[in-house]
Amino acid sequence: MEGLTRRFNMMKYIFSFLLITSLSSCQNQASFRDELAITTLEGNIVELNEYADKVIFLNLWATWCAPCIKEMPSIEAVSKKFGDKVEFILASNEEMEKIIQFKTKKSFDLNYVFMNTSPESMGVYALPATFIIGKNGEIAFEEKGSRDWNSEESINLINRIINE
Repeated sequence: MEGLTRRFNMMKYIFSFLLITSLSSCQNQASFRDELAITTLEGNIVELNEYADKVIFLNLWATWCAPCIKEMPSIEAVSKKFGDKVEFILASNEEMEKIIQFKTKKSFDLNYVFMNTSPESMGVYALPATFIIGKNGEIAFEEKGSRDWNSEESINLINRIINE
């Protein structure tokens, strides 16, 4: 029994260490502007540092992800409210053709792009995931899972980040 308890305590220690390490690495990964390159559906490479001094709403999604698609109407609505104050980007690492087919099939007026990296490399293991990047290039807010982005709470959050 003592050996089992020792193993359990060791497993708890290892799990805690891995959890703390992964959380701190996510916190250190503050600037996406320098790390993430995306490609427009027209094939143009865009670096997020091109949006210096601008708030970026970066939503990671997939064509097969029902919660991702469910939140798109609210993202579309809030993007219209903020206009050019915020750059709204919906990034998927699926094949470019799949993204184009999705855009053609759905009527959302959103800025879809191809992401040249996997969500896992950014510490994202479930979709949708949204990062709001402040004007300073640091992550000001992140949401794992779907959300009503057109709610009063979400609008106030985005306004606060714009005004920081």
